[in-house]
Amino acid sequence: MASGAPVVSSAQPPFTEFLEDGESALLVDPSRTDDLARAMEAILDEGVRRRLRAAALETAARYTWERSARIAAGIYREFLGSRRS
Repeated sequence: MASGAPVVSSAQPPFTEFLEDGESALLVDPSRTDDLARAMEAILDEGVRRRLRAAALETAARYTWERSARIAAGIYREFLGSRRS
């Protein structure tokens, strides 16, 4: 995403937590090869690629390594705290 490449991704967590189908990525059902084929055909369109690239760069900018590390650390702290209870 940070390179601006259009994204085709599985429509399952964790990807659905930060990717929006048709906006920042094309999300497909991983069990349906026809969904993947349609998404790959869609990104052949320059307008679709341009829109997905712009949204991918915006999304990647929101998920810096520093932010991701803070989120992960918070999850670990929460998990460890719940184990003490």
